[in-house]
Amino acid sequence: MRFAKFINKYQIKFPPLSTESVSNYHLATQKLLADGYKPYSEGLPMPTDGQQYKAFYVETSDAIIRKWELIELPEPTYSEKRAAEYPLIAEYLDAMVKINSGDEAMIADGQAQLDFYYQACLAVKARYPKPEEQPEAADV
Repeated sequence: MRFAKFINKYQIKFPPLSTESVSNYHLATQKLLADGYKPYSEGLPMPTDGQQYKAFYVETSDAIIRKWELIELPEPTYSEKRAAEYPLIAEYLDAMVKINSGDEAMIADGQAQLDFYYQACLAVKARYPKPEEQPEAADV
């Protein structure tokens, strides 16, 4: 059995392995209880539903129990959504190098690559349009 002291909702303290007067302190149940430590329970395992969770602790009269709370992530902005889906800038640079190579086959390949890059960027912009600006409130 493990013991811990409740510090706050997100923090607990486990006992040291030994103290100046007690070796194997972490195993001395009566001493731990007398010093304010309580039995610690890991509780249920962290959910595996693909969302993010953080541990928190609940102190009862006779135990400390670990639980999990969902981390509420803010909705990404349109620019964050765009940035995550834009094609890599390396594709654009590679196309420009081909276009400026002087080799007709590479130029044609580079132009096709550049056209594909532009179309991919425009598709992302269409999926995540820039929000219209809010008109400023009239001075009263």
